[in-house]
Amino acid sequence: MTTLTVGQYLTSSNNERASADQENAGLLTTATESNTTKLAAKNIRILLKKHFPGVKFSVRMRDYNALYVSWTDGPTKEAVEAITDKFEEGSVNSMEDIYEYNITGFHRVYGGVKYLFCSRDLTDALIAESIELLRKEYGETTIPADVTLEAYKSGALAGRGHDRFTWGLATQIRINAGKVDKSSR
Repeated sequence: MTTLTVGQYLTSSNNERASADQENAGLLTTATESNTTKLAAKNIRILLKKHFPGVKFSVRMRDYNALYVSWTDGPTKEAVEAITDKFEEGSVNSMEDIYEYNITGFHRVYGGVKYLFCSRDLTDALIAESIELLRKEYGETTIPADVTLEAYKSGALAGRGHDRFTWGLATQIRINAGKVDKSSR
């Protein structure tokens, strides 16, 4: 078994492969920022701005090993997570109640974080659009005229629609709104 010094480890072939990837061009490296969580936050901002121009994202570090990414409308949560997930250094194994690290050359070069949370806020306009899309898909019988933004906001739809939608109408409206991509890609 070969033992690597810290310097050799940080310049290993995995790190070189991460540096050579064109998708990573323009990202900051550990040469400019030693705190890998701060570095991950900076690089996430760079990538989100590159992939979703015009959408305002908030990338915040709440403690030394957690980042929170939030935005309003814009791209879907899945589209954002496709970009941010590569910065996660592992995952929680709830069966064994442990965190399992999977630190790669990418994390050593561009930063990483233990916990990464993405949250998309939905405007009233997007909720109203979701209601109309559901009405077109399921018809007036399933989504009658009294299903409105105001009814949604007041909570009046929470107990309705369980015969058609597993979690009810209000939840289905939110799920449907979450699938609508409002980015200008």
